[in-house]
Parts: sequence; C-alpha cells; structure tokens
Amino acid sequence: MHAALFRVEAIVQGQSLAIPDLRNLLIISAYGVGSQVAGWCLISKGLPNISVSLTGLLLLLQPAFSYLWEAILFSRKISPLEVMGTGLVLISLYLGNISSINQKTRGD
Repeated sequence: MHAALFRVEAIVQGQSLAIPDLRNLLIISAYGVGSQVAGWCLISKGLPNISVSLTGLLLLLQPAFSYLWEAILFSRKISPLEVMGTGLVLISLYLGNISSINQKTRGD
C-alpha cells in the first residue's frame, strides 16, 4: 500500500522512480540486504535468549529510537509536536513495562 501511495505522489509531483544507474541500484540493494535482512536475522537469532516482555519492549522501542537517532545524528529538524509524540510513546512503553514487572512480582 505504501508503495502505491508513493507512486501516486511521484506522479502528482512529476517525478520518476526509475533507478538511474547501476551504482544506485547496488546502493539500494546493499541497503535492503545489509540493514534489513541482516538486521532481522540478528533479531531473530537473539529473540529466543530473552523474555517475551523484553522482546516486545525492544521491538516497540526501535522505531522511536530510530526517530531520535535521526534527529541527533542527521540534525533533522523536529517540531515540538513530534517531540511530544515521541516522548508519549517512550513514556507509554515504560509504563507498560513497569506494569508487567509489577504483575510478575505480585504473581498475577
């Protein structure tokens, strides 16, 4: 679905999605294999070694931290609303994790 919407936006703006040369094709392929496939292989290998709740927490934190790292490492300009949204996500994840820890200690 995202690809279709991206294509529609490209048409509206009069942009081409054609890959211009072999170098760019190799860069895109390396990104796909390197960061996506290898990353998920490492995640899948590590999942059996940690608890289910920690696994869920780490997988939910990944997008929020990616956003923060983009702002820090690439000097992305972020609005106060985006900061509040990211903070809300992080606080919610923290509260959800604390809640599950409290339930385990009470024996529920």
